[in-house]
Amino acid sequence: MGLSLLVIVLHYNGLADTLECVASLGRQTYRNVHTIVIDNGSAERANPRLAADYPWVEVIELGDNLGWSGGNNTGIRLAIERNYDVVCLLNNDTVLPAHAAAKLMESAAVLGPCILHPAIDSYGRDDEPQLDPTIPQPPELEVAPVAGRTDLFEISSVNGACLLAHCSVFKRIGLIDERFFLLCEDGELGARAVSAGYRLFCDVSVRIQHKESRSFGGKRTPIKTYYGIRNMLLCLETPRGFWRALPSSGRQLVWMVWSTAEAAGDRPRSWWRLLRWSISANIFAHAVRMGVRDYLFRRFGRLNSRDEAILVTKASPP
Repeated sequence: MGLSLLVIVLHYNGLADTLECVASLGRQTYRNVHTIVIDNGSAERANPRLAADYPWVEVIELGDNLGWSGGNNTGIRLAIERNYDVVCLLNNDTVLPAHAAAKLMESAAVLGPCILHPAIDSYGRDDEPQLDPTIPQPPELEVAPVAGRTDLFEISSVNGACLLAHCSVFKRIGLIDERFFLLCEDGELGARAVSAGYRLFCDVSVRIQHKESRSFGGKRTPIKTYYGIRNMLLCLETPRGFWRALPSSGRQLVWMVWSTAEAAGDRPRSWWRLLRWSISANIFAHAVRMGVRDYLFRRFGRLNSRDEAILVTKASPP
């Protein structure tokens, strides 16, 4: 029957997306697979619809939103306890072609313990890749072809929208760092795996579709800006420590603040104008300040409910 696979779909509201994702899993040709939907404290519960339409799916309801890291860790622990060979972490806003699991598991069997991805396209737009080492995309991605294969590439980073990992990888390096809650935790996981000697791959014979940032309400929102700023700083310090990472963290922070200001509708053409924007009442500037504040005060995990409400209720994505 081949390696056993546990697919973990993390559901947080967005029920229509979850149902479309699960429907695509129901069309998979690979048979030695089980699907768990983890309801991450959603207001829009998945269990009634899944029980009616997809009774083969196991649903686990969490009492609170544990974020991408905590919710997926719940599923990874079950995969290890139940002795699955491979676990797939799959965003609920993805759609897979019918051959995806079979081809990825074929590559996983050949490669041995590793982290493996499909190529990822924007939903409905195969001309807008989110992960494609043949371009490469994203531009900073480092790529090396695998000898003897035209469809397999070694890559330099992890994409959390869809990744397969042998359970032995998690047994050795540990689970996802729950300090991140959302964003950048996949990057830290990949760096930790590489440090332990594991390799990261992308099999471009499989292309899935990803709607991207549906749980945030868009690609650029204040709440996503907060987690992006705070967690980027945490990710940069993780392998080196706070003080050694400080110079590179400072440079990266300036670049992120500048790009956030531009995306929010401002065009800072000088350091002075960037500083003025950073201390302005703009909700995105407020999110940046909150992210830096919580990083410096070592406040990780989920943002407190009062500040979260401010960023969500005042959100107006450009």
